[in-house]
Amino acid sequence: MIGMRIFIAGAACVSLTQGVQAQSAPAELVKTRAAFAAAVAGNNEKAAAELSAFPLVNRVYQDKPVIPRSEFGRFLRTYRALGKCLKSDPLTREKNQKGKATGNWLLDCDGNYVLFGQKNGRWMHIGYENVNE
Repeated sequence: MIGMRIFIAGAACVSLTQGVQAQSAPAELVKTRAAFAAAVAGNNEKAAAELSAFPLVNRVYQDKPVIPRSEFGRFLRTYRALGKCLKSDPLTREKNQKGKATGNWLLDCDGNYVLFGQKNGRWMHIGYENVNE
């Protein structure tokens, strides 16, 4: 009886561990995020732009729906304010309104979402959303 309980508990632990591993961000995405955070922290607009796919999605109430490269500089101020989050908060999968994963990932910086997705097989910064408004 005790042996069966240990077996069941062990199986549950393995199942939970596999679920956590499935939620881990892809290694290339983690590298892109680190490089993007370093570029923002260093106020290096050019490097941050090279890691971004323009036009960026911009989900902000009463603002333009996209950010062209020519307006990216003003966004660096917003991103610098999110510095610690950009650098170390966990990446999570973006979900649509029905709760299904979109294929994109995000950093949730107190309701300021920094979005990442794949463009031509490369992980890139793809947008920003403010869910606080």
